[in-house]
Amino acid sequence: MMPVSALALVIIAIGNYLIYYQDSAAGPWVTLVGLFLCLIAFSPGVGSQSFVLNSEIHPLQVRSEALSLITAINLLTGYLTTAFFLTVTTTSVGKVATYSTLAGVCCLVWVFLYKVLPETKGIPLSDIPELFLSPEKKVLAEEIYLQFFGQSSDRKKQLS
Repeated sequence: MMPVSALALVIIAIGNYLIYYQDSAAGPWVTLVGLFLCLIAFSPGVGSQSFVLNSEIHPLQVRSEALSLITAINLLTGYLTTAFFLTVTTTSVGKVATYSTLAGVCCLVWVFLYKVLPETKGIPLSDIPELFLSPEKKVLAEEIYLQFFGQSSDRKKQLS
């Protein structure tokens, strides 16, 4: 859904360009279509991404604390983005440039997520954090786990 969000932001930028630089009657309609498309694409795509991603990548032992921290950071960055957005969109140049920049950032995030995040379909939640570890770090993580929790019979079977 991120490419759709980026497309919607480009449509909004074009609509603002038509309003402020071309004095076109179609500008408000183009902007309205872009806003509706952005709202439709945001919730199932970019809007929920931070919660879905973070509920999977953190180890079970720290998942609740990590999600609390991520939620606080998400709310703080949402506030800062809104405050910044309201100041830069006071001019016509700011409106067009802001939506264009947001579309570019959305595309970069999509490429980053596509390239970096592994597929987690069918993998148990307890095994997902290990996908992000190099072989050396997997050994170190296993040693730390064993020191902290001790060797249980299940872990001994997995190690042998």
